[in-house]
Amino acid sequence: MAQPKMSNVQSSIKKGQFGKKINYVTPTEVSQFRENLRKYYFCSGNNLYVNCGNESYHLPINEIESFDDIYKLTHSGFYGDSSSPMITPKVEFEVSDWSNFIFTDEFRVNGDDYFEYSNNVKIWYDNQKFLSECKLPMWYTLDNKILRGFYALTLGEFSGYVRLNNNKIN
Repeated sequence: MAQPKMSNVQSSIKKGQFGKKINYVTPTEVSQFRENLRKYYFCSGNNLYVNCGNESYHLPINEIESFDDIYKLTHSGFYGDSSSPMITPKVEFEVSDWSNFIFTDEFRVNGDDYFEYSNNVKIWYDNQKFLSECKLPMWYTLDNKILRGFYALTLGEFSGYVRLNNNKIN
């Protein structure tokens, strides 16, 4: 297998020359996964806001054990119309900056270091501040390529995206 090409930012990270590191607690249990849904994604009380097609859902977090359950509860993906549900991460970032973190190999494009090391990532913990101060709150599909790194960091294997041996997202 060909060795991945490192981005300039990744090279700087390896040399210890790049910005802050955001420390996430990646869940290993369903209870931690649910706690992180509340912490990093737009919820109201114990309900996760989900948009799928023309439908909006307020899914009870205690009924969600993984992204797979979101697909089931919204009758989407393999459980329905093959669409991908959307959620709102309480994160603000610059898409143009994400490309600086990309590396490629013959099988994938990967920018997972972005959400840990970019100086252009802001996490919102308060719903009211997020809605009033975030430049552009957005819906993102569960299969969004840019957000996969964030999903893996904040929701662990329950998102369907996992970090491999050297902290890369599969």
